[in-house]
Amino acid sequence: MMINHRTEPVSEWARGLHDADTLARLRAFTATYRRVAADADDLVKTWTDAEFVAWRKALRSERRGKYIGDAAAARFGPVLMPYVMFRVALISLQFAAPWGTAFVRMREIGMIVERDGVARVVEDNEP
Repeated sequence: MMINHRTEPVSEWARGLHDADTLARLRAFTATYRRVAADADDLVKTWTDAEFVAWRKALRSERRGKYIGDAAAARFGPVLMPYVMFRVALISLQFAAPWGTAFVRMREIGMIVERDGVARVVEDNEP
């Protein structure tokens, strides 16, 4: 996944989750976003077909504005909102900047580090 100042993956992510109507398609989709969604990609790799069915039900509920409950939110949260994507979106919103610009700047100042093709947010309390 290439990231530049114009990259806006959040809406593409949401659309891709909706369109992934099989576990194999979901796994292929999350793999393409691994750079900014490794937590989601790692999680869906462990899912069974039954877990995928539960995921689709939870996704439909969330899309209709019905909260899926704390247990399901904890279970599926990394897929709904991958951590790196989520953190970059918050900075983007805070500074009214495009998502890609926020990502690039966070990487420039060391708030994001990349290793083996995966981005990781460096927390305030980390060296």
